[in-house]
Amino acid sequence: PVRKALAFSYNIPAVRAVQSAGVKNVIALAKKIGITSELQPYPSIALGSFEVTPLELAYCYSVFANGGVKAEPVTILAVSNADGQLRENREVSMKRVVPANLVFVVNEMLKDAVRYGTAARAGSAGFANRFAGKTGTTNNYRDSWFVGYSPRILSMVWIGYDDNRTTRLTGSNGALPIWIKHMGRVVG
Repeated sequence: PVRKALAFSYNIPAVRAVQSAGVKNVIALAKKIGITSELQPYPSIALGSFEVTPLELAYCYSVFANGGVKAEPVTILAVSNADGQLRENREVSMKRVVPANLVFVVNEMLKDAVRYGTAARAGSAGFANRFAGKTGTTNNYRDSWFVGYSPRILSMVWIGYDDNRTTRLTGSNGALPIWIKHMGRVVG
């Protein structure tokens, strides 16, 4: 089933899904939800074969955390003085980019990754049912990443070298333990 394939990061079903949806459609959706890096029209896009920044990836997953709404990232939302008076405020640009019903299905499937899939260690640490997430490992173990989110918070951990040396780590055994420790402090 698709749920199991996504939960365990099976490559062949991911490539078949991209081929079925159409590579150009997948690229268009990636651009719509926040990828600005160049993506080539190859089925291997399903496996993360093209470089994107950790910020781009976190931004894309924030669309799922927000129920299909893309909120432009800002570094400082508001500034207030010691008395609590608002001194400066920024409006966040928000736009629905994916239907809520489709995002719901994806989020439920990504919760399975935390419940019993590649991120099951997070589920065992108390994040099951509250968080959805996805591990990632690039070719030759150059990058190890994990993004986990709920409707209230998203956190991503990326491990890698700027010169593309191998980390010898998967998303599950590299980035995920750091995420668990960090989020244990954040959400207790």
